[in-house]
Amino acid sequence: MTRKGVKTQLDEWVNALINGSYRELKPLAVVGLGFLPGNGLAKWLMETPIREEIAQFRVTYNKKFKYVLEYAEELAENDSGDEANFEEYRDKLLEWDYFYQNYDGPREHEFAGELNDWAKKISEDLAPSVGHSSDDFWEAAEDEFTEDELMGKFAHALSLSDILREYSDDVDLRTPRHPFTLFLSFRYTDEAIRSLSEAEDELFQEMQDKADEVYS
Repeated sequence: MTRKGVKTQLDEWVNALINGSYRELKPLAVVGLGFLPGNGLAKWLMETPIREEIAQFRVTYNKKFKYVLEYAEELAENDSGDEANFEEYRDKLLEWDYFYQNYDGPREHEFAGELNDWAKKISEDLAPSVGHSSDDFWEAAEDEFTEDELMGKFAHALSLSDILREYSDDVDLRTPRHPFTLFLSFRYTDEAIRSLSEAEDELFQEMQDKADEVYS
């Protein structure tokens, strides 16, 4: 499968995750009023700052998947999968990670390790598809994996929120100052991770439905 074909599929997943996160985000929960109705109005009033923050998630995924794809290509070209090849990607992956860059806690090394292990595993899972002769992702996937194997790989790729939740107490994401928040800045880490988790679940179900159709 060509690099372009895999990148197209990754871009579709990123769009689904970002759009899903925006759709699920509840601004009132950020200011401690999640029990009240009116999130649609609040989101409209805060559309610009919310989209600016969500854009940081898009950069995180786009940059990570860029390096994930590069490493997957290396693995496809080198069946031995030399571990040393991944070392050059570790700092690059973390440099563009919005959550990691806003982490300030005692387990930074562990957090970095889990994030990089997550990315490395996605590369390893993509490598057979990258090396496949077909340009169609699902055709390549069907040739390389059983449905259960493929869904296991999707489950891993869509589990970033699980890692983030484990370290969330020391990740400090804050809203821009805005008239809606009386120009105060609020910590929104938990809501960001919750909305991402919901988006991951939605995308996983879409992939499950598609896999059921392909493998039937």
